[in-house]
Amino acid sequence: MKKSAVETDRRRVKKLVEGKNFDFLIMSLICMDAVILGLMTSEEMNLFFDGGLFILDRLFMAIFIIEMIMKIFAFGKKFFKSGWNVFDFTVIFVYVFAIMAVCLFGDVFIEFSNLGSSLFALLQVVTLDGWASNIARPVMAVFPHSWLFFVSFVFISFLISISFLMSVVA
Repeated sequence: MKKSAVETDRRRVKKLVEGKNFDFLIMSLICMDAVILGLMTSEEMNLFFDGGLFILDRLFMAIFIIEMIMKIFAFGKKFFKSGWNVFDFTVIFVYVFAIMAVCLFGDVFIEFSNLGSSLFALLQVVTLDGWASNIARPVMAVFPHSWLFFVSFVFISFLISISFLMSVVA
């Protein structure tokens, strides 16, 4: 019986993402991105590299997203049974939403003026600690369709939390 091309590709990708060299590459990229993020906190370094740090950070984020897509393709539903995979997915999800919030609302709201502030505000949203009255409603007063952003973020965060709890219990 001949296996389908998709199944063959899935096996190849699974072998790749489970390999030690792939793990070493991703860990190295995580460390390099941590250095880049650290340098981005320095105004002098940002001026010296003239936006290069920002571009490198986005390149690393793109690589991490591709890694996540490869793992989801390779493992299918089993991807979410691993607590580490759920954690990785959560980190990338929150980071992407934080970048989106800076781009969408950062010019008007100090809570989203930079990546750190945006991450902190989204943490408040995830914990549901005054998120509606202190964050979402003021933003919605200026950006009426921003409810889509906040409802999507809360809903997906809830699903990730449930998935994480299920992976710990199982």
